[in-house]
Amino acid sequence: MLRLLLTLALLLYASLLDWRRREIDDRSWMGLVGLGFAFFAYDLYTLRSWLLVKFFAISVGSALVLAVLLYYTGVMGGGDGRILIGLGAVYPLYPAETLSVFPVFVLSVFSNAVFLAALVPLGFFAMNIRRLKEVRSPREFLLLFLGYPKRAREVSEFEAVMGDEGRYSLFLDARTVQLGKKEDSDGLVWVSPAIPFLVFITLGFVLSYLGIDIFTRVLLNWPPG
Repeated sequence: MLRLLLTLALLLYASLLDWRRREIDDRSWMGLVGLGFAFFAYDLYTLRSWLLVKFFAISVGSALVLAVLLYYTGVMGGGDGRILIGLGAVYPLYPAETLSVFPVFVLSVFSNAVFLAALVPLGFFAMNIRRLKEVRSPREFLLLFLGYPKRAREVSEFEAVMGDEGRYSLFLDARTVQLGKKEDSDGLVWVSPAIPFLVFITLGFVLSYLGIDIFTRVLLNWPPG
């Protein structure tokens, strides 16, 4: 219970920072990593099983590979990746019996976070449904899932411009994207908001802790009927 409460406290703190600033401080991920090593040392001392070393190494290693891969492909920021590494350290084993295709708990958390975050593009599409008649190409159709148009002078501090006048970038690199860049113009630009992904990681953690793995449940029930 102490492990759960401390982990949740750090995740909620990091999520709040991500929501307000779209970035986190070092205390968030360092706290999780430190917590992980502290509990690992305690478990090793009390259980005296060297299998724990194996599970710990696999869990942290998996989170590290995932974080590096997503960061260098520009999909996710460095702060999110460090939080995943911290979760891999705190929970090298599943905290409860869970039906999952993933060998380690942190991958289940990330998978749940991705599924929850996928609701955001669906929300964008619902907002842009009236623009379907203006779509002229598959590229423009995909754009309906990625953002929305607004005047260049009204771009907010947490929005990134994807393009204008028919020239759009469908992929924004999380490492280099500029937020809040606006122009003194009434022209329309297409913008995509910076998503506080740590909020979804926190929700994904809660689901995984409760034994809910969305990907596995979808996989086992596909095709429907």
